[in-house]
Amino acid sequence: MKMSFIFKHLDHSESLQEFAQNRLDETLQFLLKQGLGHCHFSKTKSVFHVEIVVNTQLKFFKSSAESEDVYAAVEKAVSKLEKQVMKSRQLNKSRKSQSRSKWDKLDQDLLSYRKAA
Repeated sequence: MKMSFIFKHLDHSESLQEFAQNRLDETLQFLLKQGLGHCHFSKTKSVFHVEIVVNTQLKFFKSSAESEDVYAAVEKAVSKLEKQVMKSRQLNKSRKSQSRSKWDKLDQDLLSYRKAA
């Protein structure tokens, strides 16, 4: 997944960028195969804000977190994003199985109706 990193009121840090990229790759490598993402880091007074936005072909995911430690904020944001992706995948799986079963029932009813006629 391609990610772009934006730092606002905060010095650019290669280590922070690598940490966020590795954490996102570990978490989302099997869940999201394609997508573009943006990671915004900002600081107000002593609180770090992290916002992660991932846009795929089918869905849009957004998570944000804040903490006094920037690495903890990244962890929180990634875990929120992971929950959203897992929930979306569970909904898609349940919807697919229900729709298949409905169509299968309709096809079976149609076949039995044609055989009876």
